[in-house]
Amino acid sequence: MLDPASDSAKFYLANSCNRTLRIRPRSRAPGVCRTHPRRGEERRPREDYASAQRWLAEAHEAGVDAASISAVNTDIKAAQDAAKKASEFVTAAELEITHYVTPEFPSAARQRALSGWVDVQFKVLTDGSVSDISVIGANPAGAFEQSATDAVRKWKYRPILRDGQPINQRARVRVRFALEK
Repeated sequence: MLDPASDSAKFYLANSCNRTLRIRPRSRAPGVCRTHPRRGEERRPREDYASAQRWLAEAHEAGVDAASISAVNTDIKAAQDAAKKASEFVTAAELEITHYVTPEFPSAARQRALSGWVDVQFKVLTDGSVSDISVIGANPAGAFEQSATDAVRKWKYRPILRDGQPINQRARVRVRFALEK
């Protein structure tokens, strides 16, 4: 988009007089431009704030008015703040659980007298339910993961409020498994 200088987006923006521009996609396969996700893929924001800032600087150099630059800068900052808050994890102990299901001790682990733990991360949704459950660590591996995720999936929390509004919140918990003596 910026190079070469005589055939870049910046050049055409600076030298356009209501012309229609043809933008040819750069692709390994001629004529292929992937603007939509493939089947089964999610469309996700790139969250490339550094590139957004560079584009904004280029727009400023190309003569875009200061009010527009300021508005976009504000949007970029708000998106960065929202992404930071959304990616922050809290420990499950910091949240108020309203429905707890005890994980079942797997019979294979009981027979082998195993003890262990599973680290789970998940998202508490605005209604207090749990989603996006994933195992991020376990000891011993393969013994307790399914039991831990099955239990966490059934947990409910008091919705988390930020500025008086319910939000989704990422959380982590270590689920411990030990035989009582």
